[in-house]
Amino acid sequence: MFIEKIGIDLHSNNFTIAYRNELRNILFKKINLFKEDEIESFIKMLSKETILAVEATSNSNYFYRLFKKYVKKIMIVNTKKFDINKRSKKKNDREDAKRILIFLEVGMLEGIWIATDEIRNLRKLVSIQKRLESIQVCSKNMLGNILTANGIRRNKKDIMHADNNSLFYDSNLNENQIFVAENLIRVIKYIEFKNEILKHAIVKSIGKDKRIELLLSIPGIGPYTAAAILSEIGDINRFDSSKKLCSYAGITPILDESNGKRKQKGITKSGRKKLRYFVCFAVNNAIRSSKIFREFYERINGKGNKKRAMVATARKLLTVIYEILSKEEPFKEYKEKLYEKKINNWDKELSMKENDIKIAMDNFLESELLNFSHIKDKMIC
Repeated sequence: MFIEKIGIDLHSNNFTIAYRNELRNILFKKINLFKEDEIESFIKMLSKETILAVEATSNSNYFYRLFKKYVKKIMIVNTKKFDINKRSKKKNDREDAKRILIFLEVGMLEGIWIATDEIRNLRKLVSIQKRLESIQVCSKNMLGNILTANGIRRNKKDIMHADNNSLFYDSNLNENQIFVAENLIRVIKYIEFKNEILKHAIVKSIGKDKRIELLLSIPGIGPYTAAAILSEIGDINRFDSSKKLCSYAGITPILDESNGKRKQKGITKSGRKKLRYFVCFAVNNAIRSSKIFREFYERINGKGNKKRAMVATARKLLTVIYEILSKEEPFKEYKEKLYEKKINNWDKELSMKENDIKIAMDNFLESELLNFSHIKDKMIC
C-alpha cells in the first residue's frame, strides 16, 4: 500500500506514526527505534513518494539520517512554534502524531533547517562551553555570598581577584566557610581553564575559514564569538534577506495591529536563543569600539529606552553580518591595526598543538593535586 504522508511523534526509544489507509481512515502504529524487525517493517511502508513530518526532539537528526534515503522528504517540525499541541485538551502520542499529519496534509507545516554534522558538533561544543560558564557564574555568586553573609565588604572587582581572595583568610570566617571558599575558588579556576580549552576547540574546529576572517573585520567580534555565531547561522544563503536572519535570531518586533492601530510588544524571542545571546554580547563591545554602532545606539537611547536601543543595535549588527557574509566583503568601518591583531590571535589559536594543551592541563591538575594534599594533611591534623 502506497502511503503519501505520515505524521510522527518521536521519543528517545520509540515513535508513533499516524497515516491514512485506502479508505482515508487514520491508522496508528508504535515502533521501537531499537528493534530491527519493527524498523524494517516501517521501511516497507515507505516509498520515494512518501513525506514524513516528525516532531523536533533531541534525536530527530538521528531519525532523519536513518530514514532519509527511503522517502521523498522528511520535515522536522517545531510543534511549539506552530502551536500544534499546545492548546489541545487531549494529549497523547497518537493525538500528537494525528495533529502533525493533519497539519501536514493542509500544508500548514514548515520544516526547520537540518544542520550538517559539522555544524551540529560545533553547536554541541558551544552548548557545553556555555553550560560550564553558567556553573562558573553560579560558583562566583556563591563565593561572593559567603562574604556578604558575614558583612564583609568586597572590592568592585571580580570575586576571583587576589584582593578579594585574601578576604577569605583575613576575615573572621569559621573553618567550614573557609573550606567551602577554598574549594569554590579551585572549582572556578578549573572551569576557567576548561572554558579556555573549549573555546580553543571551537575556533580550531572551523579552521582557516574565510567567513571567520570576514567577521573579524567587525569591531566587537573575536575568533570565538565569530565561530559561535557561524555555528548558529550555518549557511547564510538559506536566508533570503537580513530580515529573515533577524527573525531566525528572534530579535524582530512583535506587531499587534487592529482597527488601523499598531502596537509593538517587544521582540519575538522565538528563534535561536544562542545566536541572540552572542549577537547581544558582541553589541556591547561594538558600541565601545565602533563609531557607527555607538552613534546608532546613542541616537535611539536618547529617546529614553536603553533596552530598545540595545535590541535595535543588535538587529543592525546582525544585518551587517548578513551583508558581510552574503557579499563576502569586510566591514566598511575597517580598523586595520585592530583587525591585524585579531588575525594574529586567530592564527595563534589555530597553530596551538594538542600536546601543548595537554601539557598545560597536566600542569594545572598537578598543582591542584598538591593543594588538595595540603588540605588533606590539615584535615588529618
